[in-house]
Amino acid sequence: MDFDDVLKYVDEFGPFQQRVYFLLCLFCISHGTRVVVLVFILSVPNHRCSIPGYVNDSYDITSPEHQLELKKSIPANDSCHIYLPSHHNNSTHPTNPIKQKCSHWVYDKSEFTSTVASEFNLVCDDASETT
Repeated sequence: MDFDDVLKYVDEFGPFQQRVYFLLCLFCISHGTRVVVLVFILSVPNHRCSIPGYVNDSYDITSPEHQLELKKSIPANDSCHIYLPSHHNNSTHPTNPIKQKCSHWVYDKSEFTSTVASEFNLVCDDASETT
């Protein structure tokens, strides 16, 4: 008796095979969904340091004063450091800037309102905790 004869005897795609196939498909679909969800919840949105003492600081520029504070406090193309406030004069650029690591950030909410990275501040030095 060869394999083809065995399949004819047990029914090629009978109720048992259908149940096994359905359960395997169910597992694959649920696992695929979990993997795709990670793309969205582990995304790290654009961020920058929060300006100390600036009430209602947001990632988007909300006023000319806000833009001026950003130029004074945030180094260009650096989302992990901030200039110390005591080293500013009245110009838009700090004199003898000293960088300090941030402890609070604001996030761009144009794509996602909340992600794991933004909720737990997993950015900059803590970014390695997400991988």
